[in-house]
Amino acid sequence: MIFYYLDASAWVKRYCWESGTRWVQDLFAQHPAIACASLGLIEVMATLARKQKARDIDLLSFQQKAQELEEDWMHFIQIQLTTETINRAKDLARDMSLRGADAVHLASALVLQSRLVDVEDRLIFVAADRELKEAAQASGLAIIDQEEQERQMMSDAGGGAQEENEA
Repeated sequence: MIFYYLDASAWVKRYCWESGTRWVQDLFAQHPAIACASLGLIEVMATLARKQKARDIDLLSFQQKAQELEEDWMHFIQIQLTTETINRAKDLARDMSLRGADAVHLASALVLQSRLVDVEDRLIFVAADRELKEAAQASGLAIIDQEEQERQMMSDAGGGAQEENEA
């Protein structure tokens, strides 16, 4: 089974249109196993609230997106901030010079990966932040950059349309 770990920079694209949103929407439509640290829920909610305060989204949109966020969270594999996760995050922050939240996300993904028992289970780390992706890859995780994946999707779709126009 494939498990996707989404850090907040990737997860927020589900509710806010930006580069990578199409890919994230496609991922959610497939109903895969998705995981995130409990910190991610707070980060995404904070982003939505800041967007509403800045009037980038109206109050009704904020309330709707906040409700969707809560509903999505109920289907996530929720990685709590246990002593194991905190200690691992502290070590990652020190050893890889990661920001605190990034260290928590990477530690959470590594803890989840260590608990996968089936030899066919695989964890894929999804993030938009370059430093975090590099640290995840250096830690042995498979990574996906949803923005890069979306560009590839668009390129493939554009190429197919071009071929049809030439035919």
